[in-house]
Formats: sequence, C-alpha cells, structure tokens
Amino acid sequence: MWSVLALLLLVQQVFAGIFIPIHGYEKNVQKRRPVSPMERACWQLARTAEASIAFGNSKELAYANIPSACFDLLPQDSTM
Repeated sequence: MWSVLALLLLVQQVFAGIFIPIHGYEKNVQKRRPVSPMERACWQLARTAEASIAFGNSKELAYANIPSACFDLLPQDSTM
C-alpha cells in the first residue's frame, strides 16, 4: 500500500517536472532575433561604458574606446 502511494507520488513528480515547464515555456520566452558577433561585441562595449559612467568617469572617456562602427549598429536612443 505505502509502496504504491510512494510510486504514484514519484510518478506525479516526474510528470510535473517534465510537462509543466514544457507547456509553459513557449508562452513566456521572448523570441530573439539573431545577433551578429560584431553587434554582440558592441553591446558589451556599451555596457562597459555605461558601467564606467556609473562609477563616476566622464562620458567622453567611457565611450572613447568604442569604435565608430558600433554607433551605427546600436540604437540611437541609448545613452551614447
């Protein structure tokens, strides 16, 4: 009796672990567009520059190491 109950609880946990995340996954995940390696590098440089500004460096110094090609790739509404 107890072994059957334990087995049913185990099966229920397995189904909860398998089916609930799969069924809820598609609804909550944003669809992302593919990003080129250059754009990914530019985003990383922009985040580093913003962190540098947050630590008190000037905006000119923070963005001095970002290539001009990055300014064409990143959105213009950012803090750059």
